[in-house]
Amino acid sequence: MAKPSDTAPISSAGMSRRWVPPPRRRRLAVLLPLGLAAAALLWLFCARSPRVRSPAFPPSTSCRGSLSNLCPPGDDLFLPPEALQRGLASLGSLHRMGRVVRRLQAGLSVHVVTVGGSTTSGRGAYRGNSYPARFVRWLNAAYPCRGKNEACHKLSNAGMGATPSALFAICLDKLVPLNGDLYVLEFAINDSWNAAIDSGSRASFEILLRRLLRLERAPAVALLQQSSLKRPQARFYTSAESHLDVLAQYYDLPSLSMRNAVFQLAHEDAAGFRLGTTVNDGFKARNLSTPASEKEPERSWEREYLYFDITHPADRTGHAVLADLLKGLCRAAERKLDCVRRREEAGVMLHAPAALPGKEGTVKGFPPTWASFEGPSGGKRVGLPPPMLPGGEASTTVCMTQDEFRGAVSQARGFAWKAMKPEAKSRVDQKWNMIGSEPGDYLELDVDTTLGGGSKAKDAGASDRALLVLGVVRSFQLVGKARLECVRGCACEPKILDARWTERSTQNVLMPHEVTRHPECRVRVTVVEETATESHRFMLSALVVAPLGTRMPYFAENQGDKLIRA
Repeated sequence: MAKPSDTAPISSAGMSRRWVPPPRRRRLAVLLPLGLAAAALLWLFCARSPRVRSPAFPPSTSCRGSLSNLCPPGDDLFLPPEALQRGLASLGSLHRMGRVVRRLQAGLSVHVVTVGGSTTSGRGAYRGNSYPARFVRWLNAAYPCRGKNEACHKLSNAGMGATPSALFAICLDKLVPLNGDLYVLEFAINDSWNAAIDSGSRASFEILLRRLLRLERAPAVALLQQSSLKRPQARFYTSAESHLDVLAQYYDLPSLSMRNAVFQLAHEDAAGFRLGTTVNDGFKARNLSTPASEKEPERSWEREYLYFDITHPADRTGHAVLADLLKGLCRAAERKLDCVRRREEAGVMLHAPAALPGKEGTVKGFPPTWASFEGPSGGKRVGLPPPMLPGGEASTTVCMTQDEFRGAVSQARGFAWKAMKPEAKSRVDQKWNMIGSEPGDYLELDVDTTLGGGSKAKDAGASDRALLVLGVVRSFQLVGKARLECVRGCACEPKILDARWTERSTQNVLMPHEVTRHPECRVRVTVVEETATESHRFMLSALVVAPLGTRMPYFAENQGDKLIRA
């Protein structure tokens, strides 16, 4: 007899047999009451447990809050709040700045080191209010040191006019203090504007970043991108800023943009951001001498224009913008640190980076990511990623600048150690160089080109040749040419060095030349008769020896940046 289906009616003839439900229905009949009972028990348990209020934070653990109302009124900002927000568009995680903020909040001294060109050294700050001075004055007012009435935060200004990052990358320990807590780099103007992202100019900047990030104190490093919107060829995109931003993002560093902060205001011709003229031209047009201090009376139009000249920001305006960006950086890091503390108090965990080497652990009161840059006194240190660019890793070099370069001169005729700007206040701003002015003037330099490898370069894979690099002052006017040749010990092909270019600026440029390795290499530089200007003047500022194949910027005649690969 066929088994009746689930839905088929049962005949009266089959009523005598007991119908058994299928297995699926039997399981459901057992599990349903059990599930209802479990749900009831769970409800009773939760109802009797004390309620815990959820912390008032968003699900994200990044603490990346809004930058609105970032600085209190006491910070005395020149920038409007929305302009400051635009200038702080790329901050990264601010991990390294956490250490700086903790020291400030604890009432401890902070050492700020500014590295850059003439703007950093103070050009345009005719009343003495350069952005480094403004920033450190603000630090002393906003974060006074515990138990000290006098200013305790230290500033070391390593700005050098007309100098690219390449010289600092090679000669860091000669030009820059190595015990800073915060390094501010300003090279968007002095590094080549039209270099490719994988050029020697950008590789040199990466070398500088890596050398600073590896310092024992694990300092914070910030890029301060100055903009020269007044220059005739300037556009929103014309500077090294875009490429330097990429390197900042690669190394998780803040990049502060003057261009982003002021461009809209300059376009609107807002007071303080006007580009119609410069402050220097304003003084000249009125037959006035430029004030040298705050004691001299101020003219109202000094606060109208952004730039002192076509390149450098003005004391009252442009330098105030750069200082405001650094103030905003500190306040942004402070806001994030406060957020981190509140999250920890609320029991919200922040996750450490996946690639933290070394032992686990944190500094009390701070998440692992913020403790990882604590440095030698405790906490973990995060290793750097591999170089982003080919040639972005430092190599063994010999570097001679300033008085040490003068000491390398074994003999000279006609060349003399002179200042290009003797009226300047600081020795760096005076721009001392070995200068020859007449055809036949020469100097000889003695240097060891072995780089520690001996004259035969016995170390495995090393070349028996090296790069001898001269720091030459290049300009569009009043400069000539010189012949470089090897005269003792080492050997090289003679070469004519041209100090003129068509770019309307004056800058120290590195000119490399291939020589053989020798412990007593002597080279001679002689001013020649041929010149493309009305002057024969030839100026030398530095001497560097680097391994063959080192990538560095070389500025050819109006051709932008070239890679030098021997």
